[in-house]
Amino acid sequence: MDLIWDIYLQGQVNNASSAANEANQKANNQAMHIRQLEQSIDRLLLINMAMWDLIKSRTGLMESDLLRQMQIVDLRDGVADGRVTPTTTPCPKCNRPNSSRQKQCLYCGQPLHTGPFGGVR
Repeated sequence: MDLIWDIYLQGQVNNASSAANEANQKANNQAMHIRQLEQSIDRLLLINMAMWDLIKSRTGLMESDLLRQMQIVDLRDGVADGRVTPTTTPCPKCNRPNSSRQKQCLYCGQPLHTGPFGGVR
């Protein structure tokens, strides 16, 4: 009887070990994905800073102009929350609502016009 119990426990240990290894692999994958996102954000910040320097030097705009425009853009979705919220867009073919971030209708496959910023207004 003890042998059967030992075999059962060893199976439970093996299952737990496999689950732990799988969870560890998923955590490592997510950590790598987060690092890639952080690098993308850092690059976008650098690009934005360079663009602002160019715009400022060639137009005479000031930081206050930029901050005022940021507030205007932030309020386009009706909420001053410091972020841009995607809107919904009706499909031109079937008229069903789709996230403005979609490139094509989820229902009929019709390409959606989302503009240069992926449907974020």
